[in-house]
Amino acid sequence: MRRPKLVDCSIWNDWEGVLFPWSVNWVDFTFIHAKVEWDKRFGNAEAHFAILGCHFLICVNFSAGDVEFQAEIQDTLDRWNAGAEARKGEGDG
Repeated sequence: MRRPKLVDCSIWNDWEGVLFPWSVNWVDFTFIHAKVEWDKRFGNAEAHFAILGCHFLICVNFSAGDVEFQAEIQDTLDRWNAGAEARKGEGDG
């Protein structure tokens, strides 16, 4: 599995759903939110803050994490994708 970027930042808002509710599938608005998370299996720390519908997320990769666990996930995904490709091939005949 390839290692993610060292730092990843995201910014988004909830205002589209409030101002144009017909343009989205659901309306969700966050007044205040704060969350900090450490994912030891992937070596990431994440901080998510929101106020009045404006969200700020920063994710920092500190280590490679649990490499064996990540390899198991990659193996599972590879098997699923191989099965999906095989099923596509059966439908072509």
